[in-house]
Amino acid sequence: MKKLLIIMVAALVLFTGCFSLPAGIIPPAEEPPTEQPPLEEAPPTGNQAPTAYIDAITPPTAAAGEEVRLQGHGIDTDGVVVAYRWRSSIDGPLGTEASMVTNGLSMGEHDIYFKVQDNNGGWSEEVVSTVIITLAEAPVPLTIVSFTVTTDTIDFGDTTTLSWEVTGADEVTIEPGIGLVSQVGTIDVSPEETTDYIITATRGSQTKHAVVGVTVLLPNSYSETLMAVQSESTGIFDGSPPFVWPPGMGLSVGDYSTDVAMQGFASFDISAIPDDATITSVEVDFSAYSSVGGTPFADLGCLRVYLQNYGT
Repeated sequence: MKKLLIIMVAALVLFTGCFSLPAGIIPPAEEPPTEQPPLEEAPPTGNQAPTAYIDAITPPTAAAGEEVRLQGHGIDTDGVVVAYRWRSSIDGPLGTEASMVTNGLSMGEHDIYFKVQDNNGGWSEEVVSTVIITLAEAPVPLTIVSFTVTTDTIDFGDTTTLSWEVTGADEVTIEPGIGLVSQVGTIDVSPEETTDYIITATRGSQTKHAVVGVTVLLPNSYSETLMAVQSESTGIFDGSPPFVWPPGMGLSVGDYSTDVAMQGFASFDISAIPDDATITSVEVDFSAYSSVGGTPFADLGCLRVYLQNYGT
């Protein structure tokens, strides 16, 4: 009887396709559908990726604000390279030229990446190099530290030595007759006549000057240093009538505080010079003057000298 029942149940399933299981019979669990792997995109065909090369990054270490040059190129075996990309690990995109210059890199150690693209749109792998940007040093000020001569008075035919030290200059020259020189140096000179040597230091629009003089004593000649006679030196204020500055009060020239012009008169005793001597040149040194209202020699640019033989 049990065998017949099982056969009947199986027949019922076979002919009807549906049935109800008697109580106590558990249907088998359904297996989940098999998950199919995703379809892989076919690799591109017909184009070979280009290759990028970094030729140079110069200088490899630079101060902040200093120019850094990036140079690279690419090769494409089945086309041409049409685009370039530079980037920094610190500052990001830098440029799109094969060769470029930048002065805006931040301080630190940069990895510099470079890649190229071909005419079919394919990009190369990135290549990398490094550059280090350091803190910029303060510029050295333009200064003529010294400009001297070993002997400022020489006999005709003798030699003396100029010495100088300059800082912060792009160019240093000494004239007359010497020209371009280094920032520190010495040179022997033998002028044939009394000469003022001028050193000029330049950087951009900045210029500095200094002067040293060499007096040359010609054959059968000599020099004499004379001091102004204070008791006989005076000045005159222009006006109507003119006002005479009291002798012994010092030598005054230029404009007075009320915009009245003053002329100064300096008296020198030349009795120490032999009677048969010929005065070939005179130098008047005003370097020790004190200025109250300004600098008339530098600002006004003129100094008139009257020669008067008083016969005394």
